[in-house]
Amino acid sequence: MTALKKKSLLRKEFLERRNSHYESERVCSGQSTQQIGESLSLILSQLNVENKICASYRAFGSEADPSLVERLLPDWQWAFPRINDDHLEFYLMPSTQQWEVNGWGIQEPLVGNPHKIELNDCGAVLVPGRAFDRNGHRLGGGKGYYDRALANYVGLKVGVGFAVQVSNDPLPVEGFDIDMDYLVTEDFVIDFGVSATR
Repeated sequence: MTALKKKSLLRKEFLERRNSHYESERVCSGQSTQQIGESLSLILSQLNVENKICASYRAFGSEADPSLVERLLPDWQWAFPRINDDHLEFYLMPSTQQWEVNGWGIQEPLVGNPHKIELNDCGAVLVPGRAFDRNGHRLGGGKGYYDRALANYVGLKVGVGFAVQVSNDPLPVEGFDIDMDYLVTEDFVIDFGVSATR
């Protein structure tokens, strides 16, 4: 089976797992979100970075929600992605800035936001995914947006997901796939042994 076919099957399997977990998480009143936020806060607060800027994301559908960390680290600035053709652009989002929903239903910075930044201005990037493994590999939604955005990024890459999204078997990897430095779930954190100091 080709890597492309295997990835497609794994995306479907892990999306089903994530959706099932998300439904039970809603019943549990956000305990997973609390654990994820606290773990992210601990990792980011230990970073030795010149600019306290982190690229995050607005959770879509059943994705793990990292937004609690924004309240736990009020001295940090937060940037968010906007899809532009085949790539992501990142924008700082001061509290007065507005959001819009794109054609896929994902919240993005409003068109015309004047606070565009380069990703390498961020000390860390929080990265959603469909699946992760215990070697730092990530399986995204299949469009390659984050792999392209992170190709030349030198800061800390933190995968964010639920424990049910972690594969005990290695995920198929291709040359353009970008590995994570950390993985944060509601049950555990994995440090893949790469530290970013800028």
